Amino acid sequence: MSKRIWSIALAYVGVMIGAGVSSGQDLLQYFVSFGAWGLIGVMVLGILHVGYC
Repeated sequence: MSKRIWSIALAYVGVMIGAGVSSGQDLLQYFVSFGAWGLIGVMVLGILHVGYC
């Protein structure tokens, strides 16, 4: 494939996936739906993320 096709494809993936994943908004919305236990889940996930990434 040409370099131009790859650059367009990767730009598309970056726009569609990158914004939601990098902001953490999707994870927060999922966990908050579980109430207080969900907030604990967000904290645990945050600690694990810092520890392993």
